[in-house]
Amino acid sequence: MEKQNLWLWLLFLILLVFSSCRDKNPEILVYSDRPETIELINLFNQGQNIYTARLVHGKNQDASEIAPGFCDIVIAKGIHNLAYQKDFSDLNSFRETSFVQNIYPEILKTGVVEQTLKTIPLALDLPVLLGSSSSKSGKMIYWKDLGSQVLSFNKEQQGSLKYCGFSPLWSNSFLGVYFDSQISSWVDILEKQDFIPLQRASRGLEEWIIEHNGSMKADQAFTDKYRYIPDYRLILEGRIAFEVMPLSRWASLPDEITRKLSLNLLAFDSGLECFTILSAALPKKAKNPKGGTFYLNWLLEEENWKKYLEETTRNRDESFAFLGGISASEKLNMELLPAYWPVLKGKIPRRGEFAVQSTHPPQWKALWGELFLPLIRQELQGTTGDYKKEYRKWQLLHPDTWMEKED
Repeated sequence: MEKQNLWLWLLFLILLVFSSCRDKNPEILVYSDRPETIELINLFNQGQNIYTARLVHGKNQDASEIAPGFCDIVIAKGIHNLAYQKDFSDLNSFRETSFVQNIYPEILKTGVVEQTLKTIPLALDLPVLLGSSSSKSGKMIYWKDLGSQVLSFNKEQQGSLKYCGFSPLWSNSFLGVYFDSQISSWVDILEKQDFIPLQRASRGLEEWIIEHNGSMKADQAFTDKYRYIPDYRLILEGRIAFEVMPLSRWASLPDEITRKLSLNLLAFDSGLECFTILSAALPKKAKNPKGGTFYLNWLLEEENWKKYLEETTRNRDESFAFLGGISASEKLNMELLPAYWPVLKGKIPRRGEFAVQSTHPPQWKALWGELFLPLIRQELQGTTGDYKKEYRKWQLLHPDTWMEKED
């Protein structure tokens, strides 16, 4: 009798497990390199009961077995390049959504391959120029116009700079957008192994420094003597005039600092360059393609972005605006940003103000920070590195794990 009861309990437990499995919503794997995506996933899971979304974050140890190319939807920076886009599904059916219709045209182009939409831009991080509260605070300052303000600010004492308006070498962020403004396609440079445009852009910066700050040596001497505290504090002390940083970094500064500084977008002759473009895509090898499509439809509903801002504002999350940047949708920026970030009123980009964005190869963040940036700084200090040799070495040490293994 006891043995029979034991079998009945086992049968009951088996049926219970199968029942719970049957009733469980199908899972959507959302790969993202932005931790703020968890807020969107929570909103999604709370607002419907058809699917359950789960975040696969690139930095999580338990995510190492799931490559991005096998997830159901990808929300990440730097995926708008041909090397990845060939592995994404056609998104032309989303072109008529209000969100896509209102994406800045120059930004939307980053997701299009031969008239086929492959990635949908969601959020943008832009370069901003900080100055003292007495500096002109408008919407945008062009790089070509900054030189005259630097010259009028600079002052020497006993043959060396005591006050210096700005140097391109102070900011890795500035160097990133500057070289993007000079190089239309990094992909072409690497494919052709022709680094002359890069060296030409470096010489242009060197000439600017010499013209405005006297010499490379004088520029470096000022840095060594005075720049041992954050640049924004040097602005407040009157030692320097300007600093360049990403908008997302500015948003993380304490309020008692930002209210004392002027804020302008920094543009180049061609227009605004983006530090990063966060995009969404549907991998062709997704395990649950219907779920990925369902989630993307939800993601493009403008009302859900309003809920996202309400949620992050109420919880006082450290994330800035739309997943760390402004929206790729001009409409959402105009309608929502001033309400949640009043300081950005009058500073929201409009159509036609963006440059055609430079095309980047895969793993661009690492490639720029670990290879190109050190070589550029080395060249500006008078030593020319071997770009071809160093690039080949970098490739061997940095295999792309985009679709390295399946879950």
